Amino acid sequence: MSAPKRPLAEHTVIEHPPHLPARLKALVQQRWSQPGARKRLIFRGMLLLLVIAICLPGTYALAKLYRVYSFLQGTTSQTLPHINSTVPLPSATALPGDFANLDALNVLLLGSDTDTKFADGRVLTQTVMLVRLDLKHKQATLVSLPRDLWVPTDQGMCCAKLDEISLNETDGANTPLEAKLHGFAHTIATVEADFHIPIQAYAWVGLDGFIKVIDSLGGVDVDVLHPIEDDSYPQDINSSDPYAYKRLDIPAGPQHLDGRTALEYVRSRHGDLLEDVGRASRQQGVLLALKKKLDNPAILTHLDDLAADLQGSVLTSFSLPQVLSLANILRQFPANAFAQMVLGLPDYGSGALVNTPEGVKWVQEPNWAAIHQTLSQIFPQATS
Repeated sequence: MSAPKRPLAEHTVIEHPPHLPARLKALVQQRWSQPGARKRLIFRGMLLLLVIAICLPGTYALAKLYRVYSFLQGTTSQTLPHINSTVPLPSATALPGDFANLDALNVLLLGSDTDTKFADGRVLTQTVMLVRLDLKHKQATLVSLPRDLWVPTDQGMCCAKLDEISLNETDGANTPLEAKLHGFAHTIATVEADFHIPIQAYAWVGLDGFIKVIDSLGGVDVDVLHPIEDDSYPQDINSSDPYAYKRLDIPAGPQHLDGRTALEYVRSRHGDLLEDVGRASRQQGVLLALKKKLDNPAILTHLDDLAADLQGSVLTSFSLPQVLSLANILRQFPANAFAQMVLGLPDYGSGALVNTPEGVKWVQEPNWAAIHQTLSQIFPQATS
């Protein structure tokens, strides 16, 4: 369903399988025809088989590899549908199958509930993160966009909360997957239109997959900078009441978090003095802690578990060859190559109460001048 267009709201500022996919076959054939390609492919193939043989012996290894491959087939190459946006959008350059000669790319990371609150597969994108990957210089910048940003949509409507676009703009989709993809398409188009940044790829993960992955990896280590005390944390995971709440208390200091606690840590909104800015910073911190886990060669022993954990909880426009190419490059990034920032209050907007058909909502009115000035320094394609 699509959200109705509405006038500018009144507001008060208050501060599978046995066959290789066609694309992968084409990539192999292309590589095979290049000078020296035979030796490189043979070497890489032997190395891959050696690693698998060491870590996952015998037919058990083949079963694990098959399950991982099946998961990747159902997760990757989830191309977004064509949508009719009514506003101009920047033109994004198509990505090659192999990123070896690619200088940089822009990715939008989305995270959302996968609970029973919403019907038909629709999701609320509680995490929206712009990522600039400078592959040439091995640097990455993570820019969190607050979920409460009050933004014009790609449908020409002013305005909507950023996290609700994927929930409301689904174009009458007939299946849960279609609902997600249409919602993501409108979210990406809105980000492109408002922030003037072309998005070349997206990736989405649901909350239940987040929990299971961290548990499969044995938890993550984070430094909690200040206590998280939230009296109204949503108790909607494996709960008979999706609208239940509980008290959350995470002490300050170095902490080893299991999946559920890590989710609570990154999801809590009411127990942080920095509000959404603090929440976004926590999300970025856990992502970097998770990357450290994934950089460990021992991750190979968890591939089967990870594939099972993420089934149905991950979607991305990256193809399987692109995922493998990107993973190979990101392993070469140094630990200090990841910069983090949040477009939060007060530097990038002001708090406001707005009257909407659904009632009064608290939103963040963007300071577009400050936002565009900052983003133009991170994303060269950005326009003011």
